[in-house]
Amino acid sequence: MPTCQREGYWPSRASIVRGQRSPRSGLGALGHFGVAIAKVLGLRVVGVDVKKDALELARGLKFAPDLVIDANKPSSEAVQEIKRKFGDDVTGVDAAIIATDAIPSYQFGTDILRKHGTLIVVGQPSDPIPLKFVDVILCAQPTLVRY
Repeated sequence: MPTCQREGYWPSRASIVRGQRSPRSGLGALGHFGVAIAKVLGLRVVGVDVKKDALELARGLKFAPDLVIDANKPSSEAVQEIKRKFGDDVTGVDAAIIATDAIPSYQFGTDILRKHGTLIVVGQPSDPIPLKFVDVILCAQPTLVRY
């Protein structure tokens, strides 16, 4: 992603609206910009990463995620954390923004997505992205954000 302005462009293109829950997979430098922009736009943000340092840093941001999840844990535990934070009637996040090239992030993102949620693919891995048929057809509305 060349600029943080483009980073902030995805909510309007993917029809994400104020108050919806959106995980941000990958809490590196651009991930922090994405979290801040999403918070300013009124989204409830779930920060996701596998690196402990990135998770701790995200917790201390001025515009910190509402919830920070360690993706080394099973996705079923992540869904339980989301329910505890946002309410038992919540079945997952409204939109999953995957902005990393780490292949396991794509399955983790679909696992924590609510039924008919939006999967936004921003990362550009060199390997194919393996998604299960049931995740794409029954659970997610895939959205490819192109820049």
